[in-house]
Amino acid sequence: VEDNRKGYYDTLSEASKGWHESNHDPRAWIEYWLEVMVLGAYKKLETRLRNHETGYGAKKGLVSDAFRRLPMRFRISDLRDRCPSVGDDTIRSFLAGCRQEGKVRCLGKGRHAVWEKSV
Repeated sequence: VEDNRKGYYDTLSEASKGWHESNHDPRAWIEYWLEVMVLGAYKKLETRLRNHETGYGAKKGLVSDAFRRLPMRFRISDLRDRCPSVGDDTIRSFLAGCRQEGKVRCLGKGRHAVWEKSV
């Protein structure tokens, strides 16, 4: 609704004409609601499902994609924020593999440690 505020109020106005005389036609509102709310929600769900991988290694793939989009220096919390469905163990395992391959190094210790990508 927020994305189409004008359409919302226009349709609401149209559907409420004759309200006080019990002579209104709610079809415009019902059609709007079905189109914007229900179909919009299904479209958004479809997009999310299409973009979400399934199967073995999917979460590691999510972390890998997020890692590529991170700046040169980042924290584990940055990865966690970009991959809320992925557990900390998977994120740490991914970073350990990257460290072994020389793709990243850790600058510091603890939860505020900064990680740096290799060039």
